[in-house]
Amino acid sequence: MNIDKLTRPSWVEVDLDVITKNVKNIKDICGNKVTVIGTLKGHGYGHGLVTIANHLSDLGIDYYAVGHVHDGIYLRKHGVKGKIMVFGNTLPDAAELYTKYSLMPTFFNANDPEKYMSVLGAKTPLKVWIKVETGLGRLGVSVEEVPAMLKFIKEKTPYEIEGIYSHIGARGGSPAPEDKEYCLKSWELFRGLLEEIEGMGIQIPLKEINSSHSMITMPFANLNCVNVGGALYSELLPENKYDFGSAYKALKSKLISVKKFKAGSQIGGFPLERDSLIGVAPIGVMDGLSPKNKDHCVLVRGTRVPIRGPLTAECIRIDVTDAEGVSVGDEVTIVGRQGNEEITAKEMCDRVGITILQLWTGISPLTVPRVFYKNGKICGMEMIE
Repeated sequence: MNIDKLTRPSWVEVDLDVITKNVKNIKDICGNKVTVIGTLKGHGYGHGLVTIANHLSDLGIDYYAVGHVHDGIYLRKHGVKGKIMVFGNTLPDAAELYTKYSLMPTFFNANDPEKYMSVLGAKTPLKVWIKVETGLGRLGVSVEEVPAMLKFIKEKTPYEIEGIYSHIGARGGSPAPEDKEYCLKSWELFRGLLEEIEGMGIQIPLKEINSSHSMITMPFANLNCVNVGGALYSELLPENKYDFGSAYKALKSKLISVKKFKAGSQIGGFPLERDSLIGVAPIGVMDGLSPKNKDHCVLVRGTRVPIRGPLTAECIRIDVTDAEGVSVGDEVTIVGRQGNEEITAKEMCDRVGITILQLWTGISPLTVPRVFYKNGKICGMEMIE
């Protein structure tokens, strides 16, 4: 497998060895009695979908969560066999897709059971998850409505409840007193509901409220299931004792053109003050690269060189005059290390005003393939077909 064979040479590099290390940390934190669900929403947080799912399966995680039913379908069509739950985001009109592809929907409205039966009929079985609202104000059935909903599912539908969950979110990693208070309140609401459900004699196999941050800061709430996303791919909390790493290794391209321009020439409205070499790399705003990168640097031949003129739809223009010996085919590092120089993900995020999640997920998997590494060598490549 060779990057030189890419017909449009721009790509994201992902280090699977880092994900392996992060999974070990997660298992050390949670123990072997807790089911770990690997979250693949947003194309695996921008890291890849099928390859990441298969790698997680090799590491003993074969339960997945996706943000969109079509992500689940894509996994199934590419041979992924594990259990797949879908976080909300669909209307009951999509119910037949869940049965066709053996996916589990999230019921987040109290009347979802009736709505799904109106589409599927009264006899079609389905495994489902129940989402409970405990403070985020997004999707979820209110705590007060859940008991009656569960009773209805058990008595009036052919559906099997696979699990029930809520979500604390990123505030679980915050040291701020108001955030800690919020997290504990969410936990107490959910714990109280679970006690009520148990008192009703309703058995639900999986119960989950913790995710990447709170599994560390609130281990008492890990229950028998955690749903992790960020912890698979990133350093996570700097103050935790576990050595989580960033799997997002680099964002790169190659020069497909290098031309000489005289001083005074205009490069996309930018006047050149000296005779210059201008290189072109095939990555632009239609690939998800922020237009705010204008006049900021990339790396060519280990040298910081500036982007000149506005970013276009499909390419960037780079002043490579100071990159000694530059030629067509040279690698362009937008995020990552080249020689003794490095543009970190944090530097990129700070200069264009985005979060690390926006960086990961912003580069389109439709046009920019993910290239995977193990033991320092390329082991796979993935682009949405």
